[in-house]
Amino acid sequence: MHRLAAPLLALTLAAQKSDQPLVRVTTRLVEINVIVRDKGGPVRDLSQDDFVLTEKGKPRKIAFFQKYDSTAPAPPMSSATPAAPGIVTNRPTGSTPRLNVTIVLLDGLNTAVKDQDYAKQQFLAYLKQVRPEDRIAVYTLGSQLRVLNDFTNDASRLAAAVAKFTGANTGVTDTEIHGATAASTEGNDEIVAEAIENAMNDLISDRSVRIRAETTAAAMEAIANHISGIPGRKNLIWISSSFPFVIGHIGDGQANSEDTAFDNDINGVTAAKRGGGAAQNTALYQVNDRDGNPARTQMNFTREIERATMALNNAGIAVYPIDARGLTVLPKSMTVEQNYGRSKVDAIMPSAASSSTITTGSTAMHALADNTGGIIFQNGNDLRKAIQTAVEDGEVTYTLGFYPDPSTLDSKFHDLKVQVKRKDVEVRYRKGYLAMPESAAAKNRVDTVRAALDSPLPATGITLTAGAEKGDKPAAMRLMVAIEPREITLEQKDGKWTGALDLVFAQRSADGTHLNVSTTPLGLSLDASQHDKIFQYGFSFTKNIDLAAGAVEVRVLVADRASGRMGTLTVPVPR
Repeated sequence: MHRLAAPLLALTLAAQKSDQPLVRVTTRLVEINVIVRDKGGPVRDLSQDDFVLTEKGKPRKIAFFQKYDSTAPAPPMSSATPAAPGIVTNRPTGSTPRLNVTIVLLDGLNTAVKDQDYAKQQFLAYLKQVRPEDRIAVYTLGSQLRVLNDFTNDASRLAAAVAKFTGANTGVTDTEIHGATAASTEGNDEIVAEAIENAMNDLISDRSVRIRAETTAAAMEAIANHISGIPGRKNLIWISSSFPFVIGHIGDGQANSEDTAFDNDINGVTAAKRGGGAAQNTALYQVNDRDGNPARTQMNFTREIERATMALNNAGIAVYPIDARGLTVLPKSMTVEQNYGRSKVDAIMPSAASSSTITTGSTAMHALADNTGGIIFQNGNDLRKAIQTAVEDGEVTYTLGFYPDPSTLDSKFHDLKVQVKRKDVEVRYRKGYLAMPESAAAKNRVDTVRAALDSPLPATGITLTAGAEKGDKPAAMRLMVAIEPREITLEQKDGKWTGALDLVFAQRSADGTHLNVSTTPLGLSLDASQHDKIFQYGFSFTKNIDLAAGAVEVRVLVADRASGRMGTLTVPVPR
């Protein structure tokens, strides 16, 4: 029998067959990251007893509490010792960031090239004031997501990486962002020809917007999965011009019921909270119906934003969209006034909280910021100050966790309210969560798993270590995977610790094509002795794989059904 290059664990638990009963775990911990500030800055001395958490007005018991303070002594970093030969892991090596973690996403897909250059210069200006406790990574989005520089507090290193970035030329144009006014023509033939041309352009533009929306949402989900293994609250600064939430023909300027339900339910922020009402919503949708072209199929990106939001919230990430266009002035007929009323935003970008004119293309920005506890910055030219504000928000954060009642999981958005027993403080957090029952969660898992398998970044919500060797027959391999047990959900019930995982194995060719994908559910039911052993020695499983022709690697995915956390890594086929 072959031996792996290094032992993975002392204890091995075999995976169950897919037709065996699977333990269902319905208890899900909902985590809410909270920022508390007063006139002097972040409030650092709060305890669990200082917080009151309510769901739809009903008190919720805080089952989990933790404080993250970037000025406190940093916990030990993961070892930089490389893995043994033949062993791969998704655990970051070197100085793994633990506190005040920020990703800056330079979005070239949805931003005109000239605006990309302006945003780049503003970001370079901000980098002159990076603090030792800050950990910043820079990602770029064009036709695909790229890591320009991973987490560091080395400002010169970040600046050098950003300076080399020339922007993405596959993104949106000025015309797509600001709209175009057709020149007047004389003669019926010319008017008809122009109308046909405009209609075709609209259809092409709609297809482009859908691709941008799907690609952007997938990138958000990939980022969330990639940094979910880092504890505490994280900041995602999204420098972009965004994409419209709704496009195409609506009909009489009215939104359909699904759009309205999303705006008032999933989004968690009603029109009234936005400083408007039904009339404002109607105006918003009318802007998208530029010419009343009935050939334009009405599309919204509810599902894309919903999935991205869930991934970001599961990973504890707050989104801070910054409009890369800076100060914009548009005709009144193409604007919607918004009011967000935060004093700090007022000081940086005053028009964003008073007489700002916000285009409908910014709605996706509002949805992601509102639903993750971030802030949106628009109609201001000091992007550097906006970036600084977002980074400073991560100085001190509190995490509250509670277990929802399984009977209340109704696939609807549930409002949450966090209060602090202290006067004159500002409290900010995401406004609620989507209470998904097991049936809905299972449907969503399929898309989530598929996205994680295709992601250019490994998911780190569950730490994995793996090794492989040739199998006992040709075109076969034996794969052994170790799982960090502290990152999976185990529920104690009737003297047993139970949990449920999905194990996915995707064989891929040299160009990344999936040749074969198999899924194995793993149900856990451990007595006290077994539970103690896996936490002492570790937890692993062995998988014998018959290789498809042309397979050069296997991507392994482990998903925890109860929490939604995932881990992925790629194992080369042994030769």
